[in-house]
Amino acid sequence: MAGPPVSRRSTIVVRFLTVSGRTASGRPLIVAVRLLAGLEQQIIGAREMTPPELARFEAWEATS
Repeated sequence: MAGPPVSRRSTIVVRFLTVSGRTASGRPLIVAVRLLAGLEQQIIGAREMTPPELARFEAWEATS
């Protein structure tokens, strides 16, 4: 039988940024993008915005 989960620290650093936007159909998403060499990037995850994030994003859209 396995024991309880053990918390461990890692020395691995992954640098990424998040991009907020809408799909072509209007779905609001936040996408995590890992920066690679030069202009290369890799999408590492995406999710729907929470209601507070969506409110901030819509406020930004209204001023753009």
